[in-house]
Amino acid sequence: MIKIMLATWEWNLVSISFVALVCVFVAVFIFSISFHYFSQYIDRRHNSNIAFNSEKSRIFTLDVSTSQLYYFDKQDMRNQVKISLDDFYSEFDKLQAEQMHQWINSSMEENSHQSAFISFPSKIKTTGKECILLFHITSYNREKHKLHFEEITLPGVSIKKNCSAGKNYLKSVKQIQNIIETNKKYRQQCLLIYIKLNHKTGKINENSNTESYTYYSIYQPLVSTYRYLNKSRFLAHIDDRKACLFDFDITDEKIEVLCRKIIRKFERYFQLKAMPTLYTISIGCARVKDFSEPLSKTIKRASKMADRASELEGDSNYLIEGELTSWQKAKNKRVKTEVIDMESLIANRTFRCYFTPVLSTDIKKNTFLATIKPYGTSIKEYNDLAKEAKHQGKLRKLLQASFTTIYQSIGKNDYDFIFFTSFNNVPSVVSALEGLAEIKSKLYLLLNLSEIQQLSESGLDVDKYLEALKQAGIKIALNYDDVDLDAPKGILARCSMFLIVVNSEGLHSDERTKSELIAFKAVLQDYNKPIIVDKMLTSADILFAKDLGYNSFICESVAGTSSSPYILEDDWKEEIKKIDEVSSTQKDEKELHEEVVKEEE
Repeated sequence: MIKIMLATWEWNLVSISFVALVCVFVAVFIFSISFHYFSQYIDRRHNSNIAFNSEKSRIFTLDVSTSQLYYFDKQDMRNQVKISLDDFYSEFDKLQAEQMHQWINSSMEENSHQSAFISFPSKIKTTGKECILLFHITSYNREKHKLHFEEITLPGVSIKKNCSAGKNYLKSVKQIQNIIETNKKYRQQCLLIYIKLNHKTGKINENSNTESYTYYSIYQPLVSTYRYLNKSRFLAHIDDRKACLFDFDITDEKIEVLCRKIIRKFERYFQLKAMPTLYTISIGCARVKDFSEPLSKTIKRASKMADRASELEGDSNYLIEGELTSWQKAKNKRVKTEVIDMESLIANRTFRCYFTPVLSTDIKKNTFLATIKPYGTSIKEYNDLAKEAKHQGKLRKLLQASFTTIYQSIGKNDYDFIFFTSFNNVPSVVSALEGLAEIKSKLYLLLNLSEIQQLSESGLDVDKYLEALKQAGIKIALNYDDVDLDAPKGILARCSMFLIVVNSEGLHSDERTKSELIAFKAVLQDYNKPIIVDKMLTSADILFAKDLGYNSFICESVAGTSSSPYILEDDWKEEIKKIDEVSSTQKDEKELHEEVVKEEE
């Protein structure tokens, strides 16, 4: 009897255990299903909140004739407010107000190439939370003198599933730099993902000078990537075509996965907006190597990766620094051919040299603007050749071959030549000219001031490069292409020549270019160095610039480019003299006519 009872009890225990196990399994299953749908609900709600917040905007209308602003919020369209333009600027700090003033003024200029977007880091006054203010020009009616733009508040994005609601994941680069400097946990490792919006035709602002601003910015498709931000991943806007994702926790294995996700989000946006044939993105990834250095250095490296990724076959692509990536895989097919072609060009110096004479009453020696083009290979442009040579570690040899080719084309003539190169290539130029004293004595190395300024602001020791040129005995010609650039006097003092590029369809009818030439003259006259005005279209333009005090010119219609340097006879001076005499005669006749009219009255 006892045995029967024990057996029954054991059976009941097994049954109860089995039932309990089944219940636990069912409960876990139900919980898993519920959690899955609940997570999806949270994500949907989060995404809808992002979409709502990113559409939170204020609509402005600027009446240029009265300098009055009218605005209303999209959420409250019935209440329109009127303020003065000065009151609007007062809402920004000093630097932001200056940038906003320049942005608005430039956007109203005819044939403006000003970007349709500008953004600033800001704080919400009511909550004190940080955000990004994005301003977007929507249209400009030139007949009514009215400019229309929007102010969009990009929210402090938070991911609820990471238990950090309210945390702001949209930062400026400066804010992220401060996070690294003040928080030790962010000093372990950091991946910088540089995202660049590319327009397939290369004409980013093609519609900005018309009434309709149909320009697209990286801000719009970026909204779809906000869900990837979290407590160790921040997004910083660089400008309207570029942004940086900073990740302090990602492993190498997951980098490609994240890049592909971002590309998919962007491509989906392009599909929805019917723009898959207009825009692509390229991504460059680089690790922060030294946290004591400014982030601008890492941004620059990642930017180069993105530029290379944009050269890949297909549409949107990514490139990871220092790894065997999709860039290398795609390049392997053609890199061998390019290397062979490049080595052949350098060894045989199969270049075509072109010389454009400088027309001058100021420069004593015959001087030419020299350019080089490769031929007979798959590489068509010299800049592409220089980039590939630098990538392969052969830039010094390329430059040496280039200078030698130009020198041999000049022959025994006592000519000078001006040769343009990137400021980044200066060390290779110095190295290439070692032992080439005769070539060095004839060379003016043309550098771009805009590039020098940009590199200087990014932390590069510009003086070190310029001092290296001075020690090597290389003369510097400076391409001064923007009168608004605040060039340090130390840079200008080191230069032996200045070259100004004029962008005008006719100086006699272009008051803006005339004022710029006057300003250039005022800035550079104290240095007592030759100033060459480039891109003169006609003899009349030369006369116009001559009347402003300039004595050196490059004008294709008077003296065009040739495959060999040639001495230009003084006929051009006679032609200018004739134009001057005709102009003076017409002026005298006009004055005489005005006097006769006065006497008759």
